[in-house]
Amino acid sequence: MIQLDENCKFKLELRLEAQMPMIHFQSQMAGATIRASEVKPKLDRFILEKLIQKTKKNKEELKADPEFIPLFLDAKSNTNDGFDYKMQITVANRVQEIDLNNDEKNYSIFYANMGRESDKKIYGVFSNPIVTIICFKEELRKLLIQYLEEFFLVTNFGTMQNKGFGSFAPVGWCNKGVLNNVQEKEIASYYQSLIPGCHCYAIRFNGMQNRSLDVLNTACQEKSEVIKSFYSNMKSGQNFGGYSRSYIYTYMHNVYNMGNEKAWMKKEGISPKLAKPDNGNEEKWKKQEACQDKYYYVRAFLGIGKNISYAKKYKPGTTNIDAKDKAKVTVTSEKFDRISSPIYFKVIHNVIFIVAFEVPEELYGEVFQFESDYKGGQSGKLTVPKKEELKKTGGKFDIQKFMDSYVKYYNTELPTKIRGIKKKVVKIDA
Repeated sequence: MIQLDENCKFKLELRLEAQMPMIHFQSQMAGATIRASEVKPKLDRFILEKLIQKTKKNKEELKADPEFIPLFLDAKSNTNDGFDYKMQITVANRVQEIDLNNDEKNYSIFYANMGRESDKKIYGVFSNPIVTIICFKEELRKLLIQYLEEFFLVTNFGTMQNKGFGSFAPVGWCNKGVLNNVQEKEIASYYQSLIPGCHCYAIRFNGMQNRSLDVLNTACQEKSEVIKSFYSNMKSGQNFGGYSRSYIYTYMHNVYNMGNEKAWMKKEGISPKLAKPDNGNEEKWKKQEACQDKYYYVRAFLGIGKNISYAKKYKPGTTNIDAKDKAKVTVTSEKFDRISSPIYFKVIHNVIFIVAFEVPEELYGEVFQFESDYKGGQSGKLTVPKKEELKKTGGKFDIQKFMDSYVKYYNTELPTKIRGIKKKVVKIDA
């Protein structure tokens, strides 16, 4: 709950408690926690978007309106959209550090996304920050009081924030550590306000008996594994504990009759082409790729990193890939260095909330260069689908329809293919 200072009407205070560890490269510094330099710009953008929705005015019109000019730090600036208040973040109690370098198994989603090439030690921290705001403008204070809790309930911070890391919630917002239906719907309504037309999904867990480091860390590890399973089967598929093809490949083939970059790289010799010896999945894959003249970089719709790696061989006498021997493919474009995944996970007490942000407009039709260290370094170019090639879903990659389709698959078909899929995903209607 937001606290108003009785001795200073210009001062607001909000206490937060960690819901997932924050990946922190300076974790051993005293008071390591979220930084005002990250939080304030995000909060400013959040409030600005709320004002745009409320007034039906764009940013330029707001910054020229006498009613709103006093709220900005510099209304005449084209680059500074900050509001006129100061923020300080301190830590309420001792920062609890966890060694991610020794937690590969339980926080493996971190390594799957970040890699382990660097020798730098990486740590996560659990901290309970106190956010203090000094604001001398009454109308701006009202906006802060109205939106501050909502902002923290839908926003993560730090490295890999879209995978749930760096999640915090206001202290007292959920006293028993188990969200009720009203609170779940409230979160869904916040996201639907933030992303018009979006669907909100949830995966529920048991509540924690206490918030000791061991209990909290174990609960977060369990959630991290579920996030990894949900996301990796969507984007990459799974080749252990069973077999599941990347769902976006299947979806793009079935809905748009499009081939994908993985099949194209195999055809061009950019990545290895492994024939699985035991279950016919390779033949199944060949049949599904009947559109061999229409290859696209379809996985770009779920985020873009700099590198992709593929196993070169199976372990002798087994059907398990050799994870230590991989070919690396570097992916680049003139316009993009990296694009975060539009799939966003937010952990609040016993619930993982899942939403999808819209795909960036600039991504459609972008050309990417693929360069491999496999067999002397093959390379080639591939294009992200253009809007005119996506007429079946209104001239765009409709990520909300895609999510609906994937959730149905995750709940029904995937558990028959992959061992260990136990959690159901539910749709939350606000």
